[in-house]
Amino acid sequence: MSEELSNEEENELFEYLLEVGALEVDGVASDGEIMFKVNSEKMKEYCPEMLEVMHEDLESSLLELYEKGLVEMQYNENLEAIFNISPEGEEALLEMGFYNLDGLEEK
Repeated sequence: MSEELSNEEENELFEYLLEVGALEVDGVASDGEIMFKVNSEKMKEYCPEMLEVMHEDLESSLLELYEKGLVEMQYNENLEAIFNISPEGEEALLEMGFYNLDGLEEK
C-alpha cells in the first residue's frame, strides 16, 4: 500500500474488502462511527499489503505505549509475545483507533 489512493479508490477497496469478508462490521461507537473488525486470514488472501501495514501500525503503537510504561510484554513457553496492557494503555489504544483487542497476538 505504498501508493496514495484517491477517495474513490479507497472506497472501492473498502467495499471490496467488505464483500469478500476481509472486513466485517462490528458495531457502532458511541460517537456514531461504524467499527469494523479484520478477518486476518481473508485479509492475508485478498490484501496482504494492508494487513502488513495494520500489523506495523499496531506494533508501532504498542512499542510507543511500552516505552511509556503502559504495556508489559512477556513471552510464553513457545516464545510468543503476550501483551499486558494497563487500563491507561487500553484508553490510549482506543484514542489511537484500536479497539476490541481480545486475543491480541504478536505476528
